[in-house]
Parts: sequence; structure tokens; C-alpha cells
Amino acid sequence: MVPDEFRGVWRRRSIAIDGGAPGEPALVLWLQAREAFADLRIPNTGDAIEAFAGTTTWEPPRLTWHHTLDWNGGFAGYDCGDIEWVDGALVERGTFEEAGQTHEYEEVWDRVDPGDEFIVLSSEHAIVVTVGTYSLSIRDSRGAGSSFDVRSARWSAERDWHDTYVFGAGDQLPLASDATERAGWRLIDSA
Repeated sequence: MVPDEFRGVWRRRSIAIDGGAPGEPALVLWLQAREAFADLRIPNTGDAIEAFAGTTTWEPPRLTWHHTLDWNGGFAGYDCGDIEWVDGALVERGTFEEAGQTHEYEEVWDRVDPGDEFIVLSSEHAIVVTVGTYSLSIRDSRGAGSSFDVRSARWSAERDWHDTYVFGAGDQLPLASDATERAGWRLIDSA
């Protein structure tokens, strides 16, 4: 279980690679419950999304995200960063490998929802992580001859969920509010 200070919905403000200027090439959202997380990255140009989910562990000063579902497997079996708090923002630093080269990165994250309430549900090859007013459903059934599906939604002022991003057959994935009504889904965690 990660400390409460990490729970919530985080939006990446910027990324800097190898000491370069910070910028943001994508809409990046990370939903963190007590242990479960889901992450969606939609590039500003092109359509090469990234989506992954799993569990998070904390060994100060390092957060490690253990991927159980991963669209493109780009994290090569590890995804971790050293964490520092700077003026209320979460700053993550670490390294990643690309094309045989090791690169340093620094990401700055802002909490956009405190995540006072959350629900995590799972099914075979799928997870729904809902934190506050954000929900992210991910299913990887490629091994069963199907597809990789994503559904991102927000709770609206009209007191209903509306989709913000759908990939593959994501529109067939439930939201937390209706997953408990469907056979095959089980509650993993909630608050």
C-alpha cells in the first residue's frame, strides 16, 4: 500500500530528458488508489497511445509501478522513479532505456483530484480504476485473439459519466458504477 500522499489523480505537467528543456508532448493521466494504478498517455500529435495498469509499491524515495496490463510493453519490466516534493508538485526522476541507450528523465506531476473516494475492480485480463471524478478501464485480451481496449471517463456536472477517450472496444468496458452489476467483475479495493 502506498502512503495517502500519493493517492489521487495526477496529470503530468512536463518531462525533461537528459537535462533538456521541460515540455509536454502528451496528455498523461495517472490514477492511483491504495495499491492499484492506471495510466493513460495520449500524444499531442499522432495516435501512438500508451496505457498500462497494475500495482504500485513505495520504498523511499522510490515509487515502483508493476505493470500487469501494458499496451506496448515500453517499460522493459521496470517502471520506477525517485520522488521529491517541490512546491506541492510531485517530481519524479529516473532513467529509461531506448534503443540500447540509457536516458535520464525528470517528470513533474500535479494532483488534479485528491482521490478521497476510489474503487478498483478487476476481471480476467482487465481492470477498472476510478479515483474521484476520473475512471480508467483497461483490458488486454490480445492473448485470447481479441484486442487491447481503453475507456477513460470523467464524472460531469450533470452527475453522470462521459467518455473522454475510447480505444479499441473500450466502449464495451464498464465504468466502476456499473461493473459491480456485471458478471465476472470483482471488487479489489475501495474507500
